Amino acid sequence: MITPSRPFDTLTELVPVPWTEPPCLNLVTDDSTARVSHVFVILSYWCAFITMGIGVLALTGWFLNQPYLQSPISGNYPVSHTGSLSLLFLGAALLYSLKGVSDKKAATASQITALVPILIGVFALGSYSGFFTVDLDEVLFHSSLNPQPGSNSVILAPNNAICILTAGLSILLMDAPALGRVRLFQHLAFIPLLFSISALIGYTYKLQYFSAPQSFNYMILPTAVAFLVLSLGILSSRPREGLMVVISNGDAGGLMARTLLPTAVGLPILFGWMRVVGESSGLVNAEAGSILLVTFMITAFFWVVWRTCRQLGRLDMARKLAGAALHESAERTRSILDKACDAFVAIDKNGRILDWNPQAERTFGWSRAEVIGKTLDETIIPSKHGKHEKAHEEALSRLFTAGQSQFFNTRVEVVALHKEGHEFPLELAVFPVGSAETGTVCAFMHDISERKAHEDEVNCLNKALLEQITEAGSKNDSLKLLTDELRTACESAIESSKTKSDFIASLSHEIRTPLSSVIGMAELILDGHLEEDQRKLANTLHSSAYNLLGIVNDILDLSKIEAKKLELTSESFDMRTLVEDVAEMLGTTARSKGLSLSTFVDPSLPLILKGDPKRLRQILVNLCGNALKFTESGGVHIRVEKLSLADQRVTFSASVIDTGCGLTEETKRNLFLPFSQARSSKTSQTAGTGLGLAISKSLVELMGGEIGVESHEGAGSTFWFKTTLRTDGIDYLGAQHGAPQRVEPETTRLIIVSNDRFTSEALTMYSYARGIEHQAAGSIDEAEWIVRKMAKQNARPIRLFVDMSNRAIDPRTQIEEINASDFADKVRWVALTHIDSKEYHRKLKEAGFAKVLVKPFRFGDFLHSVSNDFDQQVETREDLPALDAANATIMRLSAKTVLLVEDNPALRELATRQLKRLGVEVATASDGMEAVGSAAASHYDLILMDCQMPVMDGFEATRQIRRIEERGHRHTPIVALTASVLPQDREKCFAAGMDEFLTKPVSLDDIRSLIKRWMSEQSTPKKEFISMSNEEVAFSDLIHSARFQVSEMDQLTAIPREVTRDDLQDDFAPTPVDMQWLHEQYGREAMSEIFQTFKDEAESLMNLLKRAALAHDFVESARVAHQLAGIASVIGAKQMHAQSLNLEHASKEKDTYRANVALDELQRGYEDVMLWIKTKT
Repeated sequence: MITPSRPFDTLTELVPVPWTEPPCLNLVTDDSTARVSHVFVILSYWCAFITMGIGVLALTGWFLNQPYLQSPISGNYPVSHTGSLSLLFLGAALLYSLKGVSDKKAATASQITALVPILIGVFALGSYSGFFTVDLDEVLFHSSLNPQPGSNSVILAPNNAICILTAGLSILLMDAPALGRVRLFQHLAFIPLLFSISALIGYTYKLQYFSAPQSFNYMILPTAVAFLVLSLGILSSRPREGLMVVISNGDAGGLMARTLLPTAVGLPILFGWMRVVGESSGLVNAEAGSILLVTFMITAFFWVVWRTCRQLGRLDMARKLAGAALHESAERTRSILDKACDAFVAIDKNGRILDWNPQAERTFGWSRAEVIGKTLDETIIPSKHGKHEKAHEEALSRLFTAGQSQFFNTRVEVVALHKEGHEFPLELAVFPVGSAETGTVCAFMHDISERKAHEDEVNCLNKALLEQITEAGSKNDSLKLLTDELRTACESAIESSKTKSDFIASLSHEIRTPLSSVIGMAELILDGHLEEDQRKLANTLHSSAYNLLGIVNDILDLSKIEAKKLELTSESFDMRTLVEDVAEMLGTTARSKGLSLSTFVDPSLPLILKGDPKRLRQILVNLCGNALKFTESGGVHIRVEKLSLADQRVTFSASVIDTGCGLTEETKRNLFLPFSQARSSKTSQTAGTGLGLAISKSLVELMGGEIGVESHEGAGSTFWFKTTLRTDGIDYLGAQHGAPQRVEPETTRLIIVSNDRFTSEALTMYSYARGIEHQAAGSIDEAEWIVRKMAKQNARPIRLFVDMSNRAIDPRTQIEEINASDFADKVRWVALTHIDSKEYHRKLKEAGFAKVLVKPFRFGDFLHSVSNDFDQQVETREDLPALDAANATIMRLSAKTVLLVEDNPALRELATRQLKRLGVEVATASDGMEAVGSAAASHYDLILMDCQMPVMDGFEATRQIRRIEERGHRHTPIVALTASVLPQDREKCFAAGMDEFLTKPVSLDDIRSLIKRWMSEQSTPKKEFISMSNEEVAFSDLIHSARFQVSEMDQLTAIPREVTRDDLQDDFAPTPVDMQWLHEQYGREAMSEIFQTFKDEAESLMNLLKRAALAHDFVESARVAHQLAGIASVIGAKQMHAQSLNLEHASKEKDTYRANVALDELQRGYEDVMLWIKTKT
């Protein structure tokens, strides 16, 4: 804190707070003194307890008439009644006095208790002198007196009375004020101490003078011991007062006192006893005894003096060493002060200078010899402030009496006087040293003349700067003009950005429109009968168009990200399905390069998450596509792991691991920048436009996550990203709170043979999540040994998964040996391969494999391989027939008409062909006005409306059609067909009255899904397309009716009200669908239609179930589960039917735990049914 310059006489302002004097310690307060004092206090406690004990024992002996308690020594006289009582009260008074040091109530109790023995002593001495004739023993204890005839042994002796009186007075006066340095209570305590020592010496020397009852000094042995202990306790109770200070000090005097006093007391008694014993036993005569006593005394005291001198020598040496250290410290302090850069001044309470270092000489011009003893007024305080001299003296006095100042330990600025007479600014820090009586005030001072000069220069510069600022203020008009220009430039930049966005939107539309024609025509060409060369050319055309579409989408995404217009959606999705869909989409690319592609989703990760699945899929496709592009051998693995789960938010990491060529450090640094392309050192190919990773990074950051890569050149790469999504507390894997929920173990046992650590790990973790017993084998020979071991243990079936991607694995020998064994019926072989060839799969089956899983396989494929009957046809992708015929049949059943509104002839022709291929009647219009006229003249079941057309665009045409419908026409679904993908265009379509938004290019699958969504539920079957008997009904009608009531299959399947897992599982689970019953009910020719309709309905209902679970809506969950049970019963899916009923019952009872478990079971049952249907269609 810097204050304005002031003279030294303003010390009147430096003393506002009183000085708290440090506590004054008596003499020595070091640790050794404290320890010794503590020992004396403990000794005093013991003395009090011993004294009280002797008194209690004697009183007990009198009341119980037990002589050995009255006098512990045989043949001795007993302790008197009043003597016993006095000892009891004296011990108690001493005990209270020890507690009275810190407790006033205890001190008062001590004084009151001490009055009792004082009165007893007074009465006893009064009775001996004739003042009193009252016998206290008779008065107080007449009922217990039992003296020996003709003796007065129980009468209190005079010396005992004196000891009791003086001991009581000593305790009473223990806390009385001292008479100078004399503590009266300690002198009084010496009286019973001397009497007791005399009595003990008499007993030791067997002198009749002390043992005769009629003697004035008669004191029995227990009483003598009690008074000795009591006296020592009284003296030890206040170790830091009076005479005891010398003994309890931790210094040399205390040490010598504690050493010599026991010797001075004990040795004469010991040697005297030895002389008496020697003379009484006749060993020596009186003269020899005297000589021996003197000799022993000389020897003993010589040893004591020698030992004391040695200790004094050690203490003196320690004192000299301490003095030397103190002197060294003083010299060091002096050296520091002499070499200090600041002036040091110390003054006493009279204001006289005590110390003055060399820097002070240089600062003030006064030498040390000149100023020592003078006051500050005479030396360094300017004379013009002499009028404040009296105030200065008063302030100095208050400083030493109060002891605190608001400027202590704070730097202040003052004005000082040089010896030559000129004044200069000074900065000082003041601090006190010592107490108010002997302390001093010290100050470090620093000449700040140079700093003040610099401050003056700075002030001048500030003044000049202020003038310049004032001058600059006059140029405000120019600055305002520049601001206007900047605002205009900013508005121009905003307009340019808007123009750029409009250009990109227009470019997207103009490019996507012809691309729609190219892609659609390529699909139609590929759907026909082509020669091999023609099919290759068509495939190249189709893939190139899609690649170009990907580039357009990337540029559009990057533009929206840069403009901060890209918005993420929030919807529920299945993470496992999303990852497996990505892998299946890229599986063809992986297989074409001979690469293994596998996936793993952590079983402890909640299955249903809320986020933007489209963008997550885009990120994974970018990362996995790059990995496949730069990997020539080995494989690619997609891995999703849970990192943390709390408050319905899960943090997970997704990694794409490849065995490719790796990346250099330079490539990694620029990898996530736009238009940055990685180049393979082996193939010299680049990764497309270089936008994929940049877009992925931006999307991950929009999700609040991070993305990165770990790679070394030649050692593969791992691309990863981390983010956090909501879970809504629902976990369809039953793996809440971080650990997979264990279900009852499956009866099947698994053995895994794979050199691919990713495949092996995925199978192991999936087995663990489902509670399936599993074991990994390093080779096919080890697997055979494990199979034989398991077969001997029990009869449970064994599934042996063998990864055939490694050419070194040839299990044919082991298969033949196991098939020839007596446990062959327990073992089923499953092949894992990335080769999707029907011929190759046939060879594997001929070799003995019961099933083939093509990588990347789904989690449902794995469950199907474990649980389902292996007597099913081997599943390959080449076995899956095209669904066009089935879908065309369904559309022909609908016999609906679609109005196609498209101004582009090529796109109009393409869409017409696609719609007709699906069995739909098509009417066309080339602009919006023509479409309005057609809609007003005829009824259409669906209108596909292009948005940007001449004459009248699609938005206005939609609005006019809706106005026509208001006059009584039936509502017709209108779906927008546009190449624009901006959110505002989507909103514009809905605002115009359109029902759905479809982005070009539109594929055949897109149109098929669209037709099913908007037309299948309202379909009225035409009889000419269905060949059924009078007893048969359309399966779609049966499905729709089953959604609202459970069919008669409830009686056929005999499923109880609640079914357990034990009811549904055997060593080999039955087929999910009763095929024989289906054939009997509907005929074989209707199977495709039945299965397709079931899949559509079941998928819709399962999605409704998931949404109901997310919303904790038990009513909706029960309703949908009831409908699922109905459609499951229609196709004979008994297990799924029972699982649906279980969920319905749990939902109706609002049992959250059972509902979650039932939903998990139903999900697996649904997957089993769908996989079974997939093998049959």
